[in-house]
Amino acid sequence: MDGARFNGAYLAGTDFTGVTAIAADFSGSVLCGAVFESAHLDWDSGTGASTNFNGAFLGGVNFANATVQGANFESAYVDFSTDPSDYEAYFTIPIAHTQFPGFDDSFGNTPCVQFAYSSVTVVPDTQSGNTCPDGSRGPCEDTTWTSPVVPRDQSPWQNSQGKKNPDWCSQVDLFW
Repeated sequence: MDGARFNGAYLAGTDFTGVTAIAADFSGSVLCGAVFESAHLDWDSGTGASTNFNGAFLGGVNFANATVQGANFESAYVDFSTDPSDYEAYFTIPIAHTQFPGFDDSFGNTPCVQFAYSSVTVVPDTQSGNTCPDGSRGPCEDTTWTSPVVPRDQSPWQNSQGKKNPDWCSQVDLFW
């Protein structure tokens, strides 16, 4: 997956177990419930480009045993809730992601979807070459995994972490 561009993608629940991704771009993507267990995420020594999670949604993500070097997690939203009733997120899918043949527009062109994940977030061990969600340089510690950015205000993805029936989501497409 070297150089892969997933920026702004809806990748909730995707399994990236054991992948190698050099300078992959996950910026602004929805990765709730994704698994990066035993993955190798690194920067490109030739171009200096990092694996980028800037502004990504990382609720219930599993980075257990992952090797993460030179990655950028700045402004990523990480959910550290230990209450399983909070393990869900709501997103409004931007119209750019619904313009494909066969799309069911029963819930409109920008449907509100829910993704429920089943476990607590497991963040990776990081080294000094990583950028933490709060903008500081790694290694990322407990407090530096907190993003200063409210994701709903800074992303094309409307989001409400762990909130039942958010007011901006009047009808949820549960089959997305």
